[in-house]
Amino acid sequence: MLLLAVQWGGTKYSWNSATVIGLICGFVGMMAIFIAWQWHAQDEASIPPKILKNRNVAVACVVSFFMFGSLQLIVYFLPIWFQVIKRASPTQSGINFLATVLATMLLTFTAGGLGKLLDRQRLLNSLP
Repeated sequence: MLLLAVQWGGTKYSWNSATVIGLICGFVGMMAIFIAWQWHAQDEASIPPKILKNRNVAVACVVSFFMFGSLQLIVYFLPIWFQVIKRASPTQSGINFLATVLATMLLTFTAGGLGKLLDRQRLLNSLP
């Protein structure tokens, strides 16, 4: 519902149309129902509330939301930007976007390797 509201708002329907407002209200209502049901189910829930009460997990969820949200914006809008602003063909847009994908992959693998290496060093230093 939220994705439809954001996609249709301002293009297919105006932002103050009943359809867009209804979709946003429906999203908020369904999220409230989902959260209430998760809270009601407690340990049997798909996302147990006691997990989110842990401060480390809650902060990791917030950081992941913003980090992957920004990544999603880049992945979605950068190829469109190449096509609309730079007047590139879809193929050329994909080729231009390839540098971003390769850099992201390289840095992801590097960060994973460094994390594993640093964790291994920490474990070795903690042994008696």
